[in-house]
Amino acid sequence: MLTFTRGLTLTPKRIFVSTRGVSTLLSLLFALIYTNYLGVDKRSLLVFIMVGTLLSGLIVGSGVSLGVRSRATRVVHQDETYKFLVFVIITSFLVSILNLGLLYFFSRVIINVEPKIFAVVAIYSFLAILNTGFQDALLAEGKVSIATFLDVSTILIQIGAFAFLYFVNEMSAIINVLISFISSYLMITFATSVFLFNSLKFPGARSLFNIKILMEISRHKHLYGIALGIVDRLDRFLVGIFLPIQFLAKYSLLTSILTFSRFLPDGIGKIILLEGKGKKPSDYFRMSGPRIILGSIGILATSVFSYYAIKIWFGDAWVLPLGISVMISTQEFLRGVFHSRLMYMISVGGSRDVSLVSKILIGLTLILALPGIYFFGLWGLCAATLLMYSIVNIVIVLILRRDSLLNSN
Repeated sequence: MLTFTRGLTLTPKRIFVSTRGVSTLLSLLFALIYTNYLGVDKRSLLVFIMVGTLLSGLIVGSGVSLGVRSRATRVVHQDETYKFLVFVIITSFLVSILNLGLLYFFSRVIINVEPKIFAVVAIYSFLAILNTGFQDALLAEGKVSIATFLDVSTILIQIGAFAFLYFVNEMSAIINVLISFISSYLMITFATSVFLFNSLKFPGARSLFNIKILMEISRHKHLYGIALGIVDRLDRFLVGIFLPIQFLAKYSLLTSILTFSRFLPDGIGKIILLEGKGKKPSDYFRMSGPRIILGSIGILATSVFSYYAIKIWFGDAWVLPLGISVMISTQEFLRGVFHSRLMYMISVGGSRDVSLVSKILIGLTLILALPGIYFFGLWGLCAATLLMYSIVNIVIVLILRRDSLLNSN
């Protein structure tokens, strides 16, 4: 009874993971609303803008962010956090420039983009990366409760801003959606800044811009940040480039619904990083028979639900084959297992193994995904992603067993 009672104790870390589920659900509902509002072509353009921002941010600075968060709170020095914030600001400018370049390419090759959208995208890209970086700094400082509150507040502000702009109806649909994101990022970043700067001691101007230590702690993790970012977002980028523009909106809508469960491994992964070294291997890193059965049932259930939900809510014009839904659901299951295992490996200091897995992941992506979508379209892309996650999961299990990090019980 005591064990059961302890299991129900609402610690800040458990609340954070649970709240991630709430905010992810709200984000999904918001995405469904503005998807219906935008239509196929504009939704495709919005997807490309968001994916470009995320890919650019991950390539430029994900390793540093992961390196800071992977250090236990007791060893994260305040001057390092300040330097990280400076790095985030610089990264935000770089991402804004990179994403404008990607949007210009998209405008010239795929679909014409209005000039005023470029200005809004520049602001959106800057604030999106800035907000994410400042939230990571909160977690690195151990302020889980504050991060939890701000996580939910972000999506609530987005919904409120969108509702206001929808009824005012002074601008184009896609700009209304982007401004709703901008409003939330601006307000939450300001609130995060207040919390951080009130609790941190200023290190001095001379050491503030010396970010060498950040490069050192993230040296082995940056490749992983790039690898996971590429795998998570490159599929939409490839769909936008190689397939008719309508497929990007349909694919994005389907994956938005199917990736709802991603909050769980992602949230747990952040908590694993906060635990630091010394954490014993958890039983959930092993794939038991009952879990495989439950996972299979969940995959089929979510696939059928997403297929008919889109068909009923949006109509046949938005529907992709049921087989595509099953394949994406399966790859999400494998992705969750992979992400959780890698976060554990990082938390116990397996930097070289993380780099090795990251290289394998990037290599498999280039070898499988690009030819897959080029020769076989969406089916080929989904099959390539499934095969890739299967291979890297096997590699991780072999590494964990080699190092006796996986329970044998």
